[in-house]
Amino acid sequence: MNHKRIAFIVYFFTACHFANAANEPFITIWQTPNMGIRIDAIGEFTYTWKDLNNLSHTGNGSGGSTSASVSATNISFGAAGKYQLEITPVAGAHPFSHIEMNTGYPDAHYLTQITQWGDIAWSSMAYAFMDAQNLTITAANDVPRLGAVTNMAYMFNACESLTTIPNIGNWDVSHVTDMSYMFGGCSVLTNIPGIGNWNVGSVKDLGGMFAVAYLFNEDISGWDVGLVENMSHMFEFASGFNQPIGKWKGKTGKVQNTWAMFSGAAAFNQDLNEWDMSRVTDMQQMFLEATAFNGTISNWNVSKVEYMSLMFAGAASFNGDISGWGVGSVVDMSEMFSGAIAFNANIGGWDVSKVANTSYMFYKAAAFNQNLGEWKLNALKVSIFSSSAEGMLSYSGLDCSNYSKALIGWAKNSADLLRNIKLGADGLSYGTEGKAARIVLTATNKWTITGDNYDEQCSITVLPVNFGAVSAIFKNNRLYIHWVTLSETNSSYFDIEVSRDGKTFTKLETVSSKAVNGMSQNHLNYEYTAMMPQAATVIGLMAFGLLLSVSGRKRKRVYVAILVLVSGFTALSSCQKNGDELDAAGQGGQLFIRIKQVDKDGDFQYSKVIKTIVE
Repeated sequence: MNHKRIAFIVYFFTACHFANAANEPFITIWQTPNMGIRIDAIGEFTYTWKDLNNLSHTGNGSGGSTSASVSATNISFGAAGKYQLEITPVAGAHPFSHIEMNTGYPDAHYLTQITQWGDIAWSSMAYAFMDAQNLTITAANDVPRLGAVTNMAYMFNACESLTTIPNIGNWDVSHVTDMSYMFGGCSVLTNIPGIGNWNVGSVKDLGGMFAVAYLFNEDISGWDVGLVENMSHMFEFASGFNQPIGKWKGKTGKVQNTWAMFSGAAAFNQDLNEWDMSRVTDMQQMFLEATAFNGTISNWNVSKVEYMSLMFAGAASFNGDISGWGVGSVVDMSEMFSGAIAFNANIGGWDVSKVANTSYMFYKAAAFNQNLGEWKLNALKVSIFSSSAEGMLSYSGLDCSNYSKALIGWAKNSADLLRNIKLGADGLSYGTEGKAARIVLTATNKWTITGDNYDEQCSITVLPVNFGAVSAIFKNNRLYIHWVTLSETNSSYFDIEVSRDGKTFTKLETVSSKAVNGMSQNHLNYEYTAMMPQAATVIGLMAFGLLLSVSGRKRKRVYVAILVLVSGFTALSSCQKNGDELDAAGQGGQLFIRIKQVDKDGDFQYSKVIKTIVE
């Protein structure tokens, strides 16, 4: 009998405990300048509130809807201030299960705290706290009941003050299918420990999940992403993120979209070679401005990808071997390697026969120096606004040999090329062999090729030194010249040559090869500084262009300054030999530089011709 009585007492108090637990409210803090706030929610609820600056000032009421759609409830406090709001579901067919702060919600900025999740059986967290810019979460003793939740899209999007979410590692997200932009714009979010333990095996959409979460860097390498279809913008501008996600479970086999996935993710540099990309159709901007990225991705199957525009633009460290990629489905490669200053993979064998847009593809890709002569450009298009090859090769690293080979190869296919294409080739030179091919393209196909120069001494014969980037800067009365060799065989020395018109060159100086016994398979950097009086020559070349650029009284002042400057340099130069000096007249103040490489057999080749930059 006593045992039964004890059992009854235990049951009674246990039942009371769970009954009370089942009524734990959802508690928030609001700081509003208005007389009240609006709650957009699904389901019926009762509420109580109190003024935290005047605890005797309280109120209560009810709200919500009796349907599965969102309805608005206006709660009046009677005055502006700081208020605690407790929401409790009403038992019945439609208890409170969702709060929403979607686009246009007026009071999101006034929500400042979540202090208790309560016992709400949430049905959705989509847009729950979107744009709550002042929100912090201090609910340290409980977690939200998420067992029925399938949608968390934009849950904390643009919560700019959110730094931590207590107990988030214990959240049950096993049924969630959509986490898109969940933490997007959480710019100071740093402490969400345990998120790497989440079961995301049901998720299909991770698009933008951590976009603009600048400080996010939790280890999520153990996630199972086998069902995910969308990863676009996932880490866009997540500038602190750099976790080893290359071995994600599921291998990304169902992903179709990686647009801007790591765009602006400045710290990210992981090996992603094991990812299955066979279903991806859109990779545009994927590594745009991902300045540290140089991970291995050579094994990717990109056979279904159609869009690669800006994919590696500004990816300053990337030089991965992607020569084996099957890009036969790609239609847009515009700006793909623009500003990718380290990239020099041999992609001359790519099938680009469907590519309609290559505008600015290698723009300022200073190290890129490969033969593109085998590319079939018959799919290029022309519109009333632009041409699909505009700026394509401008300021790239193509030397005279490889640029000439490109012209020759494309001219051989001239019958299939569209007319009136505009090809940007600023800073490039072509040789005798390339000249005839260029005439075919410009005369027969009516192409307009801009920015290049003819170099009669250029040969397309393959010689043993592979040039990388070449640069020349005039600064503080000194001419700084820098060039890189990617490899050297049988190399002897380099002649630095200068020109006032980009056509007739004069030797400035000779620099010996750094390669041991003339042999090197590593990148070698060469630097040369032209001191006075050599710099005086440069001043003379620049002066005329400076004078032309001004007018009126200002021109007179500049003219006087030039006379003083040049006369000073002339005095200094008079005691020096003149063998390496240039005519100081200059054409428009321009100065052109090229590097002549000479091997031990006396054979030689030239780098591309570059224009000196004045700083």
